[in-house]
Amino acid sequence: MYKLRDSKSTFVTVSNTLVFKDRFDHTVYLYDTSNDGLEKVQDENIQQQRCVCRA
Repeated sequence: MYKLRDSKSTFVTVSNTLVFKDRFDHTVYLYDTSNDGLEKVQDENIQQQRCVCRA
């Protein structure tokens, strides 16, 4: 369960991808809705991100 501002998400229509971030886990999840693929992105440069944006 997430508290307010701990996570954010956006949907990228062009690629049918849901982008979800976990602020304190320093992780961004990319869920491809067209083939049910999930990609977990962790990097030392991702530190307490506050938002997500469409690419």
